[in-house]
Amino acid sequence: MSNRTNKGGCHAAMNEVGAPKEIHPMNWRRLGTKCVLPVLAFLSLCTPAMAERGLLLPEAISEHAERIDELFWIIFWLTGIVFVGTEGLLLYFIFKYRAKEGGKAHYTHGNYKVEVIWTAIPAFILIALAAFQFNTWTEIKDPEKFPTADDGAIQVHVLAQQFSWNFRYQGPDGEWGTDDDFTVENQLIVPKDRPVVLQMRSIDVIHSLFMPVLRFKQDLVPGLTITGWFEANKAGTYEIACAELCGASHYLMRAEMQVLEPDEWDQKIAALSKEKDGIDYESPTQNFRFWRPSEFEQKK
Repeated sequence: MSNRTNKGGCHAAMNEVGAPKEIHPMNWRRLGTKCVLPVLAFLSLCTPAMAERGLLLPEAISEHAERIDELFWIIFWLTGIVFVGTEGLLLYFIFKYRAKEGGKAHYTHGNYKVEVIWTAIPAFILIALAAFQFNTWTEIKDPEKFPTADDGAIQVHVLAQQFSWNFRYQGPDGEWGTDDDFTVENQLIVPKDRPVVLQMRSIDVIHSLFMPVLRFKQDLVPGLTITGWFEANKAGTYEIACAELCGASHYLMRAEMQVLEPDEWDQKIAALSKEKDGIDYESPTQNFRFWRPSEFEQKK
């Protein structure tokens, strides 16, 4: 009698210890309530504050920046919907097809129609996005569309070097290679509501001129002169950074952009032209010595 009791007791203990535990459906709901809902609540509270403070995206101060943001949000919501849908299916399948006592495996080699559909839909979306942004891309990147012939456009030469930015300006006469040309270090000064055409070079390694509020980012490659342009529509002082790891002191390569009202900008340029030393293009120590004014169209 005692032997049977002990055997039964041992068998029960083995079942109690060794048998796999299944999570009760109620536990799954509790797990979701404890983990998912607090995260959603946190995001719902933080998102408006983050948007107001520019933590989601910096302020946009140009027409191109606003159009780039529009494309960004379209892609964000498309990928967000796909992410939620696929992760939701993953969690559903994990729960539905979890290990069960007496369950049998089922072999499947896939579904050809489903594979064609989930390949064709992303391809169609990518083609649609490419067509949607094509005009914006060409306006920003195609040199033939740059407003160089615009009477109100200004030119600035940008020279990057470890670890600073040098901005060369035409003086009040509006021509390159004259005595009133001058250079300002780590300060880009531009007028509001006027096109600014940048001629950019690097003197040593690859740098990247990044102006977040303009959504402007351009790599500068040694040996190449690269052109870009923008038109800021809001006055203020904004950050410029190097977005390419360019050496041990990369973190120091920062500058500021001042966007001024047109009249104020004219006065600022005239004052700086008198304050700064002129550019000696024949000097062997001049940063711009290898960048001759004759390389660029004279702007009057």
